[in-house]
Amino acid sequence: AGAKTGVHTSNGETSMDADVSVRNYFGRAERLALHLETGQRKSSSASLTASRQHYFGPGTNARAELKKQLVSHQKHSSYSEKLRGGSATACFGDARDGGGAHELEYELMLREVCQVPTKTASWSIVQQRGFSLKNALRHSYTRSTLDSDVLPTAGARLRVTNELAVGASALYRKHALEASAHVPLAPTRRPGLAFGLAARIGIVRPLGGGGGELDPSRRGLTNPEAPAV
Repeated sequence: AGAKTGVHTSNGETSMDADVSVRNYFGRAERLALHLETGQRKSSSASLTASRQHYFGPGTNARAELKKQLVSHQKHSSYSEKLRGGSATACFGDARDGGGAHELEYELMLREVCQVPTKTASWSIVQQRGFSLKNALRHSYTRSTLDSDVLPTAGARLRVTNELAVGASALYRKHALEASAHVPLAPTRRPGLAFGLAARIGIVRPLGGGGGELDPSRRGLTNPEAPAV
């Protein structure tokens, strides 16, 4: 078992967080983790994660998460956002092997835009008050030849992500491509000096002949948990 606390700043808000984790509690090499966070602008977050290595066999991992989050955007955008739901993820393979790494994730999330002052908020925010449901399946493929995941100096990395959402409030498909490459500049004199180049591109398209709803986090309001594509 282990525990830690800390303070960090994100999006202009200072927050305090606490983490508690327990390993092998049931004797099956599992890991249970609890994360709690509270911010100075009344943002808060709580999540419970259970993970286990080699769940489906060697080289596989499984993870399940329950999450509840409140994000305050009152200072700049006059609204708050509540997220409640969970996800289940299965991982196969190694990014450095020839077949690469595959990650399959199912996400069910209820999103609420609330605490909107109707007299001062913009019309785009007022229109999005209330609840929206995201029911999505996501697959990611990663291939990497980097010499280090933290401070790479040589190699390349490719990640392709495809997402399909068929929820009551979100009906769309999302595709994203991330690529990076690193070349050492002076491997003999300065081993840590390298040149790196990274690119990212993506597209989000509604389903149902153009009449489907896009990801709720992409319709005018910014979800800090969602990647910008």
